[in-house]
Amino acid sequence: MNELVKERRGVKPRFSRCHILKALQVLLEHEPIGRPTLKKLLSLGETSTKNMIKRLRELKLVEVDIVGGSYLTDRGREIAELLVGALKPLPKMKIDSSIAPWRASSTWLLKHLGTLVRTDNIVKIRDEAIKAGVEGVVILIYKKESLIMPTSSKLEHVTGVIIPKNCSHMLEDGDMITIVGSSTQDPYVHCEAVLNIVDYFCRSSTEPHV
Repeated sequence: MNELVKERRGVKPRFSRCHILKALQVLLEHEPIGRPTLKKLLSLGETSTKNMIKRLRELKLVEVDIVGGSYLTDRGREIAELLVGALKPLPKMKIDSSIAPWRASSTWLLKHLGTLVRTDNIVKIRDEAIKAGVEGVVILIYKKESLIMPTSSKLEHVTGVIIPKNCSHMLEDGDMITIVGSSTQDPYVHCEAVLNIVDYFCRSSTEPHV
């Protein structure tokens, strides 16, 4: 998704990676969809929505029918299903204020990424998330129906987070639950923080190990 939001001729697009993620999710669930409806769902202007669709078409992820509107290509559907399946916002959880002290927070499920979290990279992971403009982030790992919080020195069992019953079927050992906090509830900023974490793991997997 980073390629889709790159500057062109010195101009940075007004849409973000999270707008693209939501667009793919909307198309996956409701395609075909017209541009006026899509821009309303994404809270974007006409020009930004048009440019985003153009870039998605350039990568052969989306096509446009003159009557029905935008729809996913086979490649686009495959990528959308992968992203939507791996990265999910979760319903609001009951979280102790000592764990998440922020005025506004959101909780995200990152499938299987908990297996990559270690005591020696947890600070880097949190720092990457905060670069998006949030106040803080809590990383939890789901294991054997319990939650573990990695710190820079140890792994701590957490009791101050209650997982709703309607979420338990979504969780598997090794999943990461990320709580993102800020002073205001901005879903796109929170989403960018989570995508920064995903991006960190993607970069780490390609870096040479000494």
